[in-house]
Amino acid sequence: YVPGESYGPVNAGDSLWKIASQSIPDSSVNINQMMVAIQRANPDAFVGGNINRLRTGAVLRIPSREEIGAVGAREAA
Repeated sequence: YVPGESYGPVNAGDSLWKIASQSIPDSSVNINQMMVAIQRANPDAFVGGNINRLRTGAVLRIPSREEIGAVGAREAA
């Protein structure tokens, strides 16, 4: 999935890990940064704000490179 585009609707078997791993723009971004960036870009797509509770049917906006870069690796871990 390309930054700035969307993914969805989310299916019952989809996980944030899978979506994030397929959306990483380059090797300077780790999976944790990508997952946090997706969560921040789509707060309503997560039940109770829980990164592990992705809402089925949600359409996710894949964050831009700048938004992803704003999440530090330490912060994401």
